[in-house]
This record gives sequence, C-alpha cells and structure tokens, in this order.
Amino acid sequence: MEKLKDIFKVTRLHRKETLSTLAIKSGIAVAVLNKFENGIRVPNRLQLEVITKALKIKGNHLKTLWLAEKILYEIGEDEDGLGALKLAESFFNYKIKKNDTLEGLILEVDKLKKKLDRKRPLPKAQLKNLMGAFKIDYTYESNKIEGNTLTLQETAMVIDKGITIGGKSLNEHLEAINHSEAFDFILELVKGKVELSEYNLLQLHAIILKSIDKDNAGRYRNLNVRIGGSKHTPPEPYLIRPQMEDLFHYYERTKTELHPLLLAADMHYKLVTIHPFIDGNGRTSRLLMNLIVYQFGYPMVNISGSYESRMGYYKALEITREPNHEEAFREFILKEAIKSLKDWIKWVG
Repeated sequence: MEKLKDIFKVTRLHRKETLSTLAIKSGIAVAVLNKFENGIRVPNRLQLEVITKALKIKGNHLKTLWLAEKILYEIGEDEDGLGALKLAESFFNYKIKKNDTLEGLILEVDKLKKKLDRKRPLPKAQLKNLMGAFKIDYTYESNKIEGNTLTLQETAMVIDKGITIGGKSLNEHLEAINHSEAFDFILELVKGKVELSEYNLLQLHAIILKSIDKDNAGRYRNLNVRIGGSKHTPPEPYLIRPQMEDLFHYYERTKTELHPLLLAADMHYKLVTIHPFIDGNGRTSRLLMNLIVYQFGYPMVNISGSYESRMGYYKALEITREPNHEEAFREFILKEAIKSLKDWIKWVG
C-alpha cells in the first residue's frame, strides 16, 4: 500500500531536491522533514500543503492518504482503536445516507413542481373546483389525525351544506367548520402577501378553537400539559413566549436560506414541540406549515389520517427529538409533499 513517506521521498529524489533545499522552500526544519520521510511523524494540514506545493505534487489523493495515516497515527496501538474506527464509520455512513436521502427528496420535489408549473396558470373555474375539493380532503384528514370521526362525505356535508350529522358531537361539527375557515384564512394571507407573524398565527389558532374553547382560543396556555403517547414533555408556561420568539426569529433568519419545504417542516416541528396551546396544536402546526408551503408556490401537504400515516407522522416527530436524527421529520414531510405534487399533477391533467 502506498504511504505518504514514500511519496515524499520518491518525489523529492525525482526532482533532485535535498532535504536542505526542501527545508528552505517549505520553511520546515530538515529534522522534521526527515521524520516525515521515515514515517516517525505525520505532518499537520499546513505542513502537508507547503510540502505538496514545494514538490509540485498534484491531485487530491494525497490529502485522502494523509487523513487515513493521521487517523491511524492518532489511534496508535490503543486497544479500543478498532472499535472507535467502526463507530466513526457508522456515523459517517449515516451522515452520507441522511444527506443523500434529503437531497434526493428535494430534487424530486422540485422536479415535480416544475412539471406542475408547466401546467399553470390553471383556468379560474378549474382552480376553484380543485381547491374546494382539496379543502374538504385536507380538513377531513387533518381532523382525523386528531380523532374526529366524521367521514369524508360527512365532512363535505357539514362544510358545504351546513347539515348536522346524527350521532356526531357538536365539537366534531365545529372542528370541521372551523378548520375550513382556517384554510380560507391562510389562502387570504397568501393572496394578500401578508408576512407570517405571531399575530396571524394566534388569529389562525383562534379560528381553530372558535366556539369550542373561547377562553383558550388564540391564547398561549398557562398550564403544564403532557402529550399522550409521547416521551416529549412540552415546556412550562413561562418558557412559551421566549420560545415562540425564538421560533419567529428562526423563520426570519432562514426564510431566504432554506428550501421552502425544509423551512415549512422545521416550523411545523418546532411549533408542535413547543406545544403552546391547550388544544389545537397539531391542526395549527399543519396549517402553519402549509401557509409557508403555499406562499412559495408549492401545493399544500395533505398528511393522511389513516392509521399507518398517522403512526408514521408521530414516529417522525419522536425520532427527530433524538440526537443525530434531526432530519427524520424533514424527510417525512418531503415524502408527503411528493405525494401531494403527484396528486395535483394528476388532477390538472
């Protein structure tokens, strides 16, 4: 196997350089250069660069070889060295897999968006029809995630016809009506090019809980809460305001840097993790996400309320809270966005 010390020596002799002349060109003492050529020491990054330049060695292979030898030099004969290498390899492989997955999903999302954009603008009548049907589907799925038992057809009857469904609670009817109004509210914000703010987030939540819980609608909680089925404990009430301020600072700081779908996923995850409201956190977080998504010209993400999808959604939230798994929820949302894009491409024909 080729070694750094051999490359240094062979190249130096080939160029008819002595250690003394190389020392003058590189600024590294002869004794130190001698140790490099004999494999007693491994140069640091700066020393590697100046020697490479002095000997006119080209190519990136030298840096790779240097990194490998530096790792082995640091480990030496430590009995835990092999275990450390295996652990480092697992971290590295995870990072590659994680980045490849995320980047691949973003490429797929943007590829599908370009395909949909080629079909835009849609005729007004078609867009109105499709958005009306989507609002019903989205309201049904989002409420189903939270335990609402209205069927898709019943949700449509409540929203479009104002019909009361026998055997269903008043709150379930109000959840459908309120969610439909909240959906219309985010469309108005996008149409009016209104910037996302804490004020319109609280307005959004007030619509969600309208006539259901007037004391808490549009207000942060003043009680400690627990989330059923989750290991996560939301912050105490006195921490909510500063954490919400941090949330909006994050939005302002990253809205021109992050991909819109990543920003939307992050805002969703962060809001539901803060869990600032007594009730309605999930619906509000999903609507917040879709407000951002829609502002940037992407179709809204409709997460299914089916058991499998709901469990995947909750699992992604839980995994993201674990160390080194911060991309899990982003990946979940990107996959859901791909489904929504494919649906819209099919619908517009």
